[in-house]
Amino acid sequence: MRNTLFLFAFLLPCSLAAQSNWANLKITPAQPKPGEAIRIEYNWLGGPLKDAETIEMLVLEYVEKTPELKELDLRSEGNRVVGTYTSHPQTLVAGIMIQAGERRDNNQRKGYFIQMCDASKHPMPEALAAQAVLFSDWGRLLDLENQPEWALDWLNQAFVARPDLKKKYFNTYVNATLRAKRGDDGKREALAVLEEMENNPSLSESDLNSLINTYNRLKETNKATAAREKFKSKFPDAAARQDRFRAASTESDLSKREALLDAFKKDFPPKNDEEKNALEQQYAQILGQLGEQKSWQAFSAVAAKTSAAQRANAYNNIAWELAEKGEDLAMAQKLAAEATAWAKREISAPADAKPAVLTKKAWDDRRKNTYAMYADTYAYILDKAGDPLKASEYQAEAVAINEYGNMDFNERFTGYLERAGSPDLRHQLEGFILKGAASAKMKEQFQKAYLAEDKSSTGYAVYLAALERIAHNNRREELLKKMLDEPAPSFTLKNLKGETVSLEKLRGKVVVVDFWATWCGPCKASFPGMQQAVDKYQSDPNVAFVFVDTWENVAEKEKNANEFIKNNGYTFNVLMDNDNKVVTSFGVSGIPTKFVVDGKGKIRFKSIGYSGSADALVEELSLMIEAAKAAP
Repeated sequence: MRNTLFLFAFLLPCSLAAQSNWANLKITPAQPKPGEAIRIEYNWLGGPLKDAETIEMLVLEYVEKTPELKELDLRSEGNRVVGTYTSHPQTLVAGIMIQAGERRDNNQRKGYFIQMCDASKHPMPEALAAQAVLFSDWGRLLDLENQPEWALDWLNQAFVARPDLKKKYFNTYVNATLRAKRGDDGKREALAVLEEMENNPSLSESDLNSLINTYNRLKETNKATAAREKFKSKFPDAAARQDRFRAASTESDLSKREALLDAFKKDFPPKNDEEKNALEQQYAQILGQLGEQKSWQAFSAVAAKTSAAQRANAYNNIAWELAEKGEDLAMAQKLAAEATAWAKREISAPADAKPAVLTKKAWDDRRKNTYAMYADTYAYILDKAGDPLKASEYQAEAVAINEYGNMDFNERFTGYLERAGSPDLRHQLEGFILKGAASAKMKEQFQKAYLAEDKSSTGYAVYLAALERIAHNNRREELLKKMLDEPAPSFTLKNLKGETVSLEKLRGKVVVVDFWATWCGPCKASFPGMQQAVDKYQSDPNVAFVFVDTWENVAEKEKNANEFIKNNGYTFNVLMDNDNKVVTSFGVSGIPTKFVVDGKGKIRFKSIGYSGSADALVEELSLMIEAAKAAP
């Protein structure tokens, strides 16, 4: 049995909970030291993954400031799966990731943590601080419940045991303080910590930089300026480098900016990947602007100064914009072809090493998805250039990589087939319908192809209904395999009418919780379909929809949301998550994200993004709602 990826379940710290309390997880030795071999046993029959066909397990180690991921080979021992690995000699906190498909056991979103212990089998104080960093910085991605108070408590415990750790972890401490104690109280405490750190004579260059950035984030301009003067005095070379880079990156004249960057690169050669990437991003920005201006000679010169990845990304973006405008198609095709060829090579022979926090599968998927995006652009241009058959070949790859989930990709593919006069068109359309991946436009194509064979419109309706019935049943079975069983975080928010709405008061109903923002394009694109879903269930007393407006950066958030909803004629019950606390508690990493919560307050489904089809959205939500109603 082999692992793959995704959501992380961490081990409980040896100082906070005895491992004997873990019903389904056993670690040997119970107090592991860095560098030791560790055996992990997971009783899959006793937990939420009991009906899983396969169990996947990864180990995440926090080594200093860098998380490192290890993939474990598993073996079965009765009702347990067992994996063994050797911990890193400098690891501070070890973690386990357990999942089956999209489901995971993460201790009901609280996580499982374990600290590394010293030779006396006592928890290392720094392990507790590292745990706070891991929890704070990675918790949302790992679908853990956001509780900054926990991170703050762990840091305070670590600082009591070792006061010197406060300097090393002050940035995490400040961020946890601001999240745990919102408003003026949190800001006052954060400023006190920042001022204490500012007066520490051993503060490093990166620490002082972080301190300045935090002052700016808190809009403490005077303090940021004063700290900046200290930085110049203490680290004059670094300050000069920053000033030069800032001057180059803010220069509006592209030729002058390029010359300034060239001089900067010569005087301050990049010392690490972070500095190298920052410099390449500046060249990539120039490249993009030159492409918009169609200054192709200067464009070629700058392209040679960017990395292959940055160059391919810029080429793809510029090619798409040119094709959409119907301008300079020859250049658009040339750029898209080069970007696509680069992405194809990256699938089999990546130039860079796998990122430490990704599994091999996730890394492979990322490169494949990049190729799919670039191939979609290239196919779009080939079709415009009069070669729909070749376009369909590239588009077929993009569709397959996205597992038929991108409706725009699907529509473009069958459009190319139709324009190429492909005899495979009807067969392909039937396949999309059976997968539930056909838009209304694609069904019109199918009707046209069906009737062209001298068949009746009545027969078409019956045949289409039969295909859609099969698709519906298949999607239902697939959704049931993805059903979750996690407690939903409680929340109480005000809606745009000023009414208080809480998840607890909606207990007994299936609740669709949709996180969105007025600046989010996919959120707004999904709203016509969401309105259809709201209308469908408006007379069902056992179903409720709430639309949580979050991550807004405008001054008057309620007015902004109200105007958007009113101007578009939506009848949504919009709740205002003004401090972004609810979106964080749900572990949302991107919007739109929808949760379907059953009548007992359990999250049963989670859906991220928007496929582009209102009909597909309504059907998916309907299936989820009905499954949640019937959930045991």
